[in-house]
Amino acid sequence: MSTYQEAMTGLGNGTVDIYTVYEATENAKKAADHLQSKFYNLDVPEGLPKDVKTKLNGATSDLSTAYYSKGKAFDAVLEFLDDQKPSHMSKFKDEIAMSDSFVMNGILKIMEAKEAVGLKLDAK
Repeated sequence: MSTYQEAMTGLGNGTVDIYTVYEATENAKKAADHLQSKFYNLDVPEGLPKDVKTKLNGATSDLSTAYYSKGKAFDAVLEFLDDQKPSHMSKFKDEIAMSDSFVMNGILKIMEAKEAVGLKLDAK
């Protein structure tokens, strides 16, 4: 993902060509798809209190959805690089905002689950 960000910055300032950005975007999409699959297939351990298990299942679902949405955002970037339609960048922004929202919801559920079992949250 960091290679994608560096490539997009380079495209903006003219130090990176569009082919490099396209490849970096394809790789970022593959990474997002991989993470989506990992979160989707993540099993919550048995033996946890029901409310904790529910929160953790919700968190894995939210995080899986976040990376699904992020993958869709990268698809929009690839479409934009292909045809330069501004609507694709608008879709990218919408998908990234949705992804960020799901990430925050997932993190919140993990924090709530930690508190529910008495784990202290790290203030760092």
